[in-house]
Amino acid sequence: NSYSNATVFSAILESGNTTKTENWTCGLRVYDGDEYSDWVNSSKLEIRDNPSAYKFAVKNSSGDNVASIDDVGNMFLKESVYESQGSLSPGDNSFIIRDSSSANVAYFNSAGSLFLLGIVSESAAMSPVGYNLELRNSTGSLVAYFDDEGNLKLKGVSYENYASP
Repeated sequence: NSYSNATVFSAILESGNTTKTENWTCGLRVYDGDEYSDWVNSSKLEIRDNPSAYKFAVKNSSGDNVASIDDVGNMFLKESVYESQGSLSPGDNSFIIRDSSSANVAYFNSAGSLFLLGIVSESAAMSPVGYNLELRNSTGSLVAYFDDEGNLKLKGVSYENYASP
């Protein structure tokens, strides 16, 4: 294609040409009428999965999903994960996860961030021990759990800054 100076364009990489978890690099070079520039590549573009309609969803006070964990154990956050927090101070309208002594070990805030005393483990073995908050799909399979120490184990992966969790 040919574009004149200062023309902004976009191209759509259709879903039929991609598979989730693929990484793509897009390249371009410009032509000034005389010479072509060197090729410049984008950073990796990760092809993400869409959240399933079957999910555990955390909503804000407006009723919008800000976080979810789907039926295969993928987590989608509107914002970010904050791991290994020394202490937790959940704000109003947070979804709080507590341990067996009622101490806060993790929470989702109303903006869609997850704060944990522990860490998030992706593609984790689903072998909980002790006290846990377990998330199971419709067939009863364990897909994620928060343990008593504030760790989140996901059968799948996590996505941050996701527009529509």
